[in-house]
Order: sequence, then structure tokens, then C-alpha cells
Amino acid sequence: MRPMTTLCLLFMSVTSFWAAAAALGAPAEPPIRYVLAATGLDLRQDASVAAPVLTRMPCGAEVRLLMPAAAAGPAVDNLAGGMARVAYGGETGFAFDGYLSQFPAPDLEGMETGSYVARLRQAGSDILREQITRDWGGYEQQEEALVLPAAAIAEAFLIAKLLYEIPAGIPFPPASDELNSTYQNPGKDPLLWTDELDVERNARGEVIVMRYYARREGGGVTVEIKPSPEPAGIRIARILISD
Repeated sequence: MRPMTTLCLLFMSVTSFWAAAAALGAPAEPPIRYVLAATGLDLRQDASVAAPVLTRMPCGAEVRLLMPAAAAGPAVDNLAGGMARVAYGGETGFAFDGYLSQFPAPDLEGMETGSYVARLRQAGSDILREQITRDWGGYEQQEEALVLPAAAIAEAFLIAKLLYEIPAGIPFPPASDELNSTYQNPGKDPLLWTDELDVERNARGEVIVMRYYARREGGGVTVEIKPSPEPAGIRIARILISD
């Protein structure tokens, strides 16, 4: 989905929520969004990424979305988005919404998939969880996956990065006309044979599938992020491989 279309849909969903609440005579409680930036996200005085910083909101912080971004701005860390008006900790300001999500963030220190799924369900999300065991020619594979409903691919990438510890040196992939690209981790561990992100794009240059690979002697891990047709959403899977 293109950035402008995403912003329009977000604006419509939030304003529709407020309109419905007003029609029912209920107070219009702004929706919650969660910070997915591992190092935190700045709450700024004005709707500019260069505006003075009011405070730093930590990863996982809950904020209230007062008004969606009026327009898309410059990409931040290759993420599309704009400056949304939010409330946090008794202050009101603006934050880059490319790092804001409808889904709670996983713990920074690591988290089991089942525990994170329980957190999502407690927050009201209808989540499919899968666990699969394979024996492929003597190589054992353990796969665990979850499907995020109505998620954007960038949003799912940020969650997968926190949940399954994709290295900080691998950001969301940049815009490109290349249908297939590979990005190496600049901080690759010398003991790893492979430490990279493979990306597939459609004809419009939009990222549609990402696979992170880390391989060393004795096994490795693959993290796959791709659309799910049923249930509709984005599927995040971690596959552990043992030699």
C-alpha cells in the first residue's frame, strides 16, 4: 500500500471512530498506539522531525493518537510516514508515525512467541499462532509463526525485529526498483556464515516479502515476513534449523 493511501485510511478510521463515539453520546477516547522504535521515539513540539524535543518516549510506550498525520513527510530510517499529534505522559506533541503501531511492542530483552501472542490478545487483537515441526533430510526445523491482522509490512518488520532479534544494523529496506535485493548486516559476527536480509518487491517497488537469514556451524535461523491470505494480514515466522 502506498504511503498516501495508508495515511488516508488511517485518517478515515480514526475520524470515523470519533464520529461514532459522538453519535452514541460517549466521550471520544483517542485510540492507543505503541512505540516500536528500539531506542525510543521523540515527542516533538511541532509537526517536523527537526522541531524541539519535548521528551523521549521509550520502546513499548503507550500514546494516544489525537490526530493522524496530515500528509506524508520525508522517510525516516526508510520508513514512510508523517508527524501525528499524540499525547504521552501528560504532554501533547507530534511524533513520527512510521514508528507507531496498533500492536503492543515485544519486550526489548526478548520474549517467547506465546507470551507475545497473549499480550496481543489481551490488547484486543485476534491473532493466529502456528507451531510446525519438520524433519527435512535429517535437518530438524522448528517453526513458530503469528499473523498480524490488518498490519502494514513495515509495521510487521519492526515487530519481528524486536521479537526475533533481527540485528539493529539491518533497517527496513529502502525504496528501490530492484525486484530482489540482499542487504548484509554491517556488524556481522565473524562466526556467522550468513547474516543478511533478502527482499522481494512488486512491480511498483513496494516491499512484499522479507527473509532474514543467520547461519553458523550447527544450525541457524530464518525470519520470514510476508502477506497472509487467510487470515488476512502479515505472517511473521521464525524457523530454527539444527544440523
